[in-house]
Amino acid sequence: MRSHAPLPSTLNIGSCERAGTQHLCLAVIAAAALGAAIQVRDGLYHPLGFLWLTVALFAALLIFVLAPYRSVEFHLARRAPWLFAAAIALNFFQLFTNPTIGSWHGIQATRFSYAMLTIAFVFAMAVVFMPRAGRLFLVLLTIVFCIIGAWIIRSVPRPYMDVWMLQTEGLKAFRSGHNPFAAVFADVYHRPELYATGALKDGLVHQGFPYPPMVFWMDLPGYVLGGDYRWSNLAEIALAGILIAFARPQSRYGPMAAALFLFTPRVFFVLESGWTEPATILLLAATVFFACRLRWLMPVFLGLFLCSKQYLVWAIPPIILLAGRPVEWKRLARVLSVALVAGCVASLPLILWDMRAFVTANFGIADIAAFRMDALSYLALFANTMHRVPSGQTATLIGFTAAALATLLATLRGQRTPAGYALAVTVGHLVFFAFYKFAFCNYYYFLIAAFCCGTGAMRISSQGTAVSASEPRTLGSSARS
Repeated sequence: MRSHAPLPSTLNIGSCERAGTQHLCLAVIAAAALGAAIQVRDGLYHPLGFLWLTVALFAALLIFVLAPYRSVEFHLARRAPWLFAAAIALNFFQLFTNPTIGSWHGIQATRFSYAMLTIAFVFAMAVVFMPRAGRLFLVLLTIVFCIIGAWIIRSVPRPYMDVWMLQTEGLKAFRSGHNPFAAVFADVYHRPELYATGALKDGLVHQGFPYPPMVFWMDLPGYVLGGDYRWSNLAEIALAGILIAFARPQSRYGPMAAALFLFTPRVFFVLESGWTEPATILLLAATVFFACRLRWLMPVFLGLFLCSKQYLVWAIPPIILLAGRPVEWKRLARVLSVALVAGCVASLPLILWDMRAFVTANFGIADIAAFRMDALSYLALFANTMHRVPSGQTATLIGFTAAALATLLATLRGQRTPAGYALAVTVGHLVFFAFYKFAFCNYYYFLIAAFCCGTGAMRISSQGTAVSASEPRTLGSSARS
């Protein structure tokens, strides 16, 4: 008889070091459920969206709570491709049945889009069921994704989205020799409550470029070369998919995870709207990829990743999971130093240009932003159900406390591997967004990608268990595996 005892762990605190297919399947379920949650109403408040969000949250927490069992791992190893196939099929079902390819204000589905989605679905299924040619079909799938993405960018040159407007105006100001963090843009919504008090003057929003310099630098090539920074976003999503697929050279699941990421339901809405998450996703995928393949480059991309979004504070504690076993604290300090230098080199030139404008645009506006009743957040659910809006301080305290507890759990019980880092980052931020005063499509899209980064980087044997309990010398190692 097969034993049902939990697999042994090398950590006294009960870490899930030997997590295999069981945890991979939970990550796939969480990614698919998040895709369905933001599909319902483009990531805005909706009861069905909360149902899917709860499924995703429950599956994500089980990754760090549920101990793997040998018999379960063995059986799931045979069925994991079918789970991937079901998740990818769910994605395409939602893409086919949505009345628009981009957003509700975007472009209607046409024969061209349906034809390209059909081709993409065939390639995605080939990735799942033809493992020997999976990477080839993944490359073809990426090409199809780029064709659809290019069609959307050209079909919607001016999206109905303030994010697109403010980034474009910031890039335009920079090309004219002005500080992007002091730029202004037109009020496209005519809803003063969406902005901080005093930000709206004479029909213009005085907010500046509200994202870190790393996002600005990654936007710039698309704006300069193509006249629209969203060309950079398209390239970032495609490259992130390639990195997810090739993070592990012998992994069957890497291309499947990339296919799940590339055609998550609201991906074209994110692309059309011009949100900044593709830049952060690419940097996370690069961090995980180089941690698996070229470890000496990983600290550079880790530093760039951490300085690409203001909310990535929850990605800092799980860095210990990249240290392998045993942890060499001098090497860890050296790698953190390299990451800090990389982040400073990318950020300081723009920050020092006008530090006050940078702080106001990147932190001041968000700190005093109003509670959003239309957010896909449990606090918004509470406010709409109980007709009682929590104060700004209470909402912030709840979000940060919940995220701190989730991050602590993921850091203590996560795998000491690149995959473990990606999943720990995901769970901490999922809890943060789910219990914060505002959370929308773009935030959860980042988490879908992070789940896929984690699954793509897992090392799993044919029996379903992890190949090794940990990866020593992950941080700063000169080894190239």
